[in-house]
Amino acid sequence: INQQVVTGIALQSGHYHWLFNVPMFMLTLMIIGWTWSAYLRSRFPFQKRITSIFPWCLAFLFVVVALTLQYSSYQYWAPVVHEKQRMMPVLSWLREHTPKNSVVMANPEFSELIPVYTKNNVMWKGENHIVCCYLVPYERTLFTPEAVLKDPDFKKAITKYRVDYVLWDHKKDPHWAIDRFDLPLLFSFDGVEIYLLSR
Repeated sequence: INQQVVTGIALQSGHYHWLFNVPMFMLTLMIIGWTWSAYLRSRFPFQKRITSIFPWCLAFLFVVVALTLQYSSYQYWAPVVHEKQRMMPVLSWLREHTPKNSVVMANPEFSELIPVYTKNNVMWKGENHIVCCYLVPYERTLFTPEAVLKDPDFKKAITKYRVDYVLWDHKKDPHWAIDRFDLPLLFSFDGVEIYLLSR
């Protein structure tokens, strides 16, 4: 779960839970069930038929529950995954048209993916836990997209730290209104625009 210690990036740690912890838990439950069934068969031999079918009923129940959960999970997440697919052309453009280690200001959804799928860095995503997780000056934690956009002089505020590009998702953050700052537009796709911050 602490994969960021090795990689420096947190990569969807929830997947580790579902691909390791839950299967181990289910195998442990099956072993306990099988052992309990064997105990019941030895203790009550006259009910051998009932106790021998118990593990198979339990296994069938596990399969039915797993299939039901997977089906409902796919139904629930299909629109979310479809929505995330619109991000790929944007990430591809950043990967192909921006220099390595350039800094992108983006919303939390894109900020999570940019360091994974491109060679770029991002500003803080604006979560409060950042103060206790990283040893950085307190004023650096205040330099978030939300704080900079509230500043009356956005162009001056954004130059306090290095930011090279601004990525604006119209659908998720219409209130950002980046087009009001007259920045050069470099890329536009499905409601996502990338602007250049000139120095």
